[in-house]
Amino acid sequence: MTNAWYIGFAVGVLLAVVLIVLIKKLLGKKCTYDERQIAARGQAFKTGFCTFVICELIVFFIEFFREKPLVLFQPGMLSIVICLTALLVFLEVAIFKDAYFSPDHPFSKKWCALMFFSATIYIAQFLVAKEKWYALLNLVVGVFIVIVMLSILVKKAISRKSEDEDVCQET
Repeated sequence: MTNAWYIGFAVGVLLAVVLIVLIKKLLGKKCTYDERQIAARGQAFKTGFCTFVICELIVFFIEFFREKPLVLFQPGMLSIVICLTALLVFLEVAIFKDAYFSPDHPFSKKWCALMFFSATIYIAQFLVAKEKWYALLNLVVGVFIVIVMLSILVKKAISRKSEDEDVCQET
């Protein structure tokens, strides 16, 4: 990695933080969850954290018994994969327990399209990247986004089907 890459990465992170702060200041609304959603999010956090700890312990014991570090293409790459795995577990639990979207911020088709577009860009970057670690990072992030979006769509379909069945049983 070159110094230009580090500078570009730092500028990108700084811009993302500035944008997030500005959006929060301009919109000013916080997501509010009901008690059931708060409990489900707590369970999702717990499950994601346990996944993170178990993955890190597995890596620790592999490194301990091999007596050398476990490196996936580039130092730190395995840590990113573990963090994304734990985040994915958190998101899956939150999505399927109806605790991902709040009533005041429901699912948006624009947001869904934007996320699939960003996943496509990440996967395209995987295909054109010259360095293996960078290609793998883009693939992992792209697949992560696709899995989350597909999970949301599956949950919406399940909810819609159960709502339709409830309406049919009431009539």
